[in-house]
Amino acid sequence: MATVKFSKELQENIVHNARSIFNAKMERHKQNIKTDWLDVIYNRAFAAYIPHINALPEAFFLMREKCLVTRFGTSGMNIEFNMPRKYKFPHDLPAGLMITHNNWWYELTVADDNQWGDTASEIYAYQAQVRQIENECHEFIEVVRKIITTYSTLAPALKAWPPLWDLLPDEAKNRHKQITQRTKNEVSLDMDLSKYTSTVVMHKLTK
Repeated sequence: MATVKFSKELQENIVHNARSIFNAKMERHKQNIKTDWLDVIYNRAFAAYIPHINALPEAFFLMREKCLVTRFGTSGMNIEFNMPRKYKFPHDLPAGLMITHNNWWYELTVADDNQWGDTASEIYAYQAQVRQIENECHEFIEVVRKIITTYSTLAPALKAWPPLWDLLPDEAKNRHKQITQRTKNEVSLDMDLSKYTSTVVMHKLTK
């Protein structure tokens, strides 16, 4: 009987779609980034220099609307700020500041000296959620990999775990539907595919 086999390409597409679920979740989480976090970091780090910075024209500075914080205290992270206004950043920083930058694009490393108050707590909480999403993604993909390598064909895998349908590329879905339809005609199988349809609809609603 014809069936859809788990080729290497199909397995890679399924894993890609599984990862995409968490990429979308991460993008939604990024909406929790507060621009005033950067205001606090900037104003405190440059507190002694702000009068001079404000007095000089923009030509003396790197004007940035984007900034990446790659470390806060001992916690590595990648918090990208898309600011509503341009910030004046010096081309170089004097020693002793609580921030350092790594390149022209302005990647900041921020020292945590226990005086950031709520800003530090909020940043650490944000990063903890980032790690949770990353861990959930890793665990989910491992489960998906196990399913698609345990079975050699699609039909029994779907029977074992129906939500797999939502991770299939359209081409595999269409092939499976065609094969299922032929099988129904030949042996009159009574199969209700409505649960697969609802899975697809629910997944699309969360994108």
